Amino acid sequence: MEEENTSNIQFNFNKSLNRSSKLKKLIVIALILSVITIIALVIILQRQGIRQTGTQNPRNGTGSELDLSESERLSENRGFHISNLAAILPFIGENFSMSYDFDNDEYTVYINPAQQAQGEAEFEAYLKEKGIPTSSWITTLNRTNQPF
Repeated sequence: MEEENTSNIQFNFNKSLNRSSKLKKLIVIALILSVITIIALVIILQRQGIRQTGTQNPRNGTGSELDLSESERLSENRGFHISNLAAILPFIGENFSMSYDFDNDEYTVYINPAQQAQGEAEFEAYLKEKGIPTSSWITTLNRTNQPF
C-alpha cells in the first residue's frame, strides 16, 4: 500500500510538472506575442508620423511640418534670448547704452552720435553675444538721442 501511495504521489507530481511546464510555455508564447504586437504598433505609428510630416501646413503653406517646427523653435529661442537681455539691462558700453522699461515693455538704446558707426557695430555685436542675431528681433526697440 505504501508503494502504491508513493507511486500515486509520483504520478501526481509528474502530472503537476507537466501542467506547470505547459503553463510556462503558454506564458512565454503570450509574452512573445505581446512584444511582437508592441513592435508592430511602434512601426505603424512611426510610418504614420512620417506621412503626416509631408502634409501641407496651412500656416506656412510650404508643405512641410519641418519648416513650422524650425520656425517655432526659432521663435521660442527669440523670446528666450530677448527675455534674458531684459534681465541683464541696463548696460553701458563704450559707444552705446541700453535699458529696458519693465512697465512699458520697451527697450531703449542710445548710440553716441559722435561715434555712430562704431556705436552701431558695438550694439549689434553686444546683441549677437547675447544670442540675438539682429536688432530687428527686438520689436519694442526705441532709439534716443539722450544718454542715460
